[in-house]
Amino acid sequence: MQLLLVVTFGILYALAPSSAPEARVQPVPWILSAYFIFTMVRLIGSHRGQLPNWLLMASVVMDMVLLTVAIGRAQRVLNRAVLETTAAEDLSRFVSAEITYRITSADRAIQPGDGESKVAMVLFTGIEGFSTISENLTPQ
Repeated sequence: MQLLLVVTFGILYALAPSSAPEARVQPVPWILSAYFIFTMVRLIGSHRGQLPNWLLMASVVMDMVLLTVAIGRAQRVLNRAVLETTAAEDLSRFVSAEITYRITSADRAIQPGDGESKVAMVLFTGIEGFSTISENLTPQ
C-alpha cells in the first residue's frame, strides 16, 4: 500500500505543472525519493521479518506526517487557484476579456507604469432629482 502511495505521489508530481520553475532547489523530488527509499527498506525488512517495533512506530508517524503535509499543500494550492479564478472573473466584469487574459496570464505582476495610454471618452449621466427621491424612500 505504501509503495503504491509513493508511486502515485511520484506520478502526480511528474504530471503536475511546476509551481516554482525558477527555484533552483526543488524539495519535493528529494522528499519523494527519501520516502521511496524508506518505504523500500520497510518492505524488505517486513518481508524478512526483521523490523523492530520502534521502526514500525516511526514509519506510522512518518506516513501521517507526510500525508498531513501533502493534504495541507494541496489545500493551499486549491485555495490559491480558486482565488485566482475568482479574481479573474471579478476583473472580467470591468474590463474586456482580452485585457483580463493579458493580466492573469502575465509572467510577472503588474507594476506601476506598466499601463498603456489611450485616448478615450467617458460619459457620466444622471437622473435629475434621483438622489433626493432615493433618500426619502425605504429600502423595500
